[in-house]
Parts: sequence; C-alpha cells; structure tokens
Amino acid sequence: MKSVEKNQGTKKGRKKKVAGPGAAASAARGIRDRIVEFRRVPAGELAENPRNFRRHPQAQTDALAGILREIGVAGALLAYRSERAGGRLTLLDGHLRLKAGVEAWPTLILDLSDAEADKLLATFDAAGDMAELDEEALALLLKDLPFEEESVQGLLEDLGEACGVFTVAGADAPEMPTGDRAPFQQMTFTLHDTQVAVVQEALRAAQSAGPFADMPNKNSHGNALARIAETYLGKC
Repeated sequence: MKSVEKNQGTKKGRKKKVAGPGAAASAARGIRDRIVEFRRVPAGELAENPRNFRRHPQAQTDALAGILREIGVAGALLAYRSERAGGRLTLLDGHLRLKAGVEAWPTLILDLSDAEADKLLATFDAAGDMAELDEEALALLLKDLPFEEESVQGLLEDLGEACGVFTVAGADAPEMPTGDRAPFQQMTFTLHDTQVAVVQEALRAAQSAGPFADMPNKNSHGNALARIAETYLGKC
C-alpha cells in the first residue's frame, strides 16, 4: 500500500488539492503531476477496473484483513474518471482493499484518459515488483517483528523463506502478567541459496507427519523445526 499518511487528516468527503511546489518542480522537468484531487470516497462509489488482471488468493485476503485490524488504513487507493464507465471513478490500485469492509477509502484521483489508465494499470505494480531484496536487511527487519495476527505472521514467514531468510516466530507470545518473559523465542537463520530447497522440503515433511497436538506453540514452522530437531537427536 502506497503511503499517503500526510493526507490522512482530511475530513471525510472534503476535497484536498495536492498540487504544490513539488508539482511545479516536476512540471519544470517535464514530469506531469496527474493527481488532481485527494478525498475519502465511499466504497460504493468506486468501480472495479474490468481490465484489472491481478487475482487475489485467500491467503492474501486474510493477510490484508490482519494488517488492517492490527495497523489500520495507512494508504490511499488510486482512481480516475473512466470515459468507458460513463465518468465513474474507476480503480487503478486497491481492488482487494476495496472489498475489506472499510466504509470510505482515502483516494488519489488522477486526470487520465482510458488509454493512459491502461498503461498505468499494466505497469504500476510491475515496476515495484522489479525491486531486488537485500536479504541481510530483510533478516534484520524480520528478527523482532511479531504480529498478533496469525495470517500476517504467515505472510512474513513466506517472505523470509522465499528469500533464504528462515524465521521461526513465536506466535501469540504476550508479556506475562508478572513481567516475566513469555515462553516463546524468535530465531532467525540466514540460508545460502543451495540450502533453501532442502530446508523447505524438510519443513513440509515435518508438517505432513501429523498434527502438533502436544505442542504449546501455534506456529507451524516452529513446531516443524522442533520436530526435525527431536528426530535428529533421536527423541522421536
């Protein structure tokens, strides 16, 4: 979600002009500022773009819901008035968020033609997806980043594993009433590319060996790692 937190104070329904000195500087460099309005738009007034090609699996839907519950709305949708849709505000970014049950979404409104909107729709996320990940920086970020929402924790685990950063997180590990540390720990391992596949295969094998009914931990990856360690030490 693209951050527009500086605009979050706008009252519901009030239009906010976003052009300023930065827009003038961009224009001087030949870069047009296509944002003409910022306001909170009722979800029912925003149309999904029929040319949107991204499909959102249930895991992503659950993760977004978890982020919204734990953090809240922290980014704006992108929309424009589509001639193809009779001038209706039509989404360019934010199709999944639109269905998240938020009554009104902060929205950046662009002055694009349908042809320009198609170009942006095809490239907006794709350009961001070209970024490469710094595995050491990611490992440092994930090291102490517990989420209460299990769906979000699963998202972070998948992100870490895909990049060779193996994270075992303690789910639902709040502070004890006495001030003592809860009986969970977070451990982070950085793997070489040649090690990732075998570790992932071992985790899947451990998870498929049966339920973790006797484990106090709700984190399936942590339980799988413990099962692998117990097997290696001959305790299973």
